[in-house]
Amino acid sequence: MASWVEDMDGYYLNQKLPAPENVNWTFIADILMAARVYE
Repeated sequence: MASWVEDMDGYYLNQKLPAPENVNWTFIADILMAARVYE
């Protein structure tokens, strides 16, 4: 999970999505979903 959080700027950039400015439940869900498969 920590590795993805460190690299998440690249994810949002590659997906052409705006990086979240505030932590909300969608952002937490993105982290948890990525942690399932990252590394």
